[in-house]
Amino acid sequence: MRYQNEFIPTAANVTVSGRVLTENGNGIRNTVVTITDTSGNVLVTRTSTFGYFHFYEIRVGETYVISVNSKRFIFKPSSQVINVDEELSNIYFIAYE
Repeated sequence: MRYQNEFIPTAANVTVSGRVLTENGNGIRNTVVTITDTSGNVLVTRTSTFGYFHFYEIRVGETYVISVNSKRFIFKPSSQVINVDEELSNIYFIAYE
């Protein structure tokens, strides 16, 4: 027996994470990281002591822009466009003083 909604795909949510680092590979704490969806909705977080950041409950199948901002450091590039098809944990930003 098949149910009517048996094959309907559902939108899942995942975690998108990464790290903000100096040129020497050290984590930078308290850096502001934002993620923006195509509708202009923005989520903001700060990096941890070792430069890690996490965004939870990010909808799969969407395109996002992740940006980093710091008063002390310059980032090239300071933004990345990502397509979220699954959980991501390898987004890196490297700072230049």
